[in-house]
Amino acid sequence: MVVDNLATRFLENINPSAKFYKMSICDAEVSNVFEQEKPEVITHQAAQMVITKSLDDPIFDARENILGSLNFILNRVRSGVRRIIYTSSGGANYREPYYLPVDKNHPINPISPYGISKHTVEHYLHLYSLQYGLNYVVPRYPNVYG
Repeated sequence: MVVDNLATRFLENINPSAKFYKMSICDAEVSNVFEQEKPEVITHQAAQMVITKSLDDPIFDARENILGSLNFILNRVRSGVRRIIYTSSGGANYREPYYLPVDKNHPINPISPYGISKHTVEHYLHLYSLQYGLNYVVPRYPNVYG
C-alpha cells in the first residue's frame, strides 16, 4: 500500500500491484487508510525535501514534515501499527561534520528548516515510544539517497 501526494513523484513509479492512495500525509483522511488497511509496518518516506523551499517557506515545510509526520504517528498509535521506519536525513541534520566518521554522539545542529523538521519528528517518535511503546527505527541516509 502506498500513500503519496505525487508532489515530486510519478504515478508510473508506483508498483502496479500496490494499492495506491493519492493524498498528503497531512490529510485527515489518512486515518481512513489506517482503519481500512491495518498496516503492520510503515515505511515513512514522505517529506517536503527541497532545502531552498524550506528556506523560502518554513511554515509549509513544518506543516508537511512535522504535522504530516505527527498525523502518521498518531494514526499509528490509534491503529496498532507494529513499527515505523522513519526516513530521516544525515546531511540535513548534521551539516558539515565536526569530526569523521560521524557517530551517534555527533552534535545535531541543522542549518535549514528542512533539517529542523526532520530532526523534530525524531523527537516525537521518541516521545511516543516512551508513552505508547511505539517501535521505530530512524535511518539517517546521506543526501545521495533518493
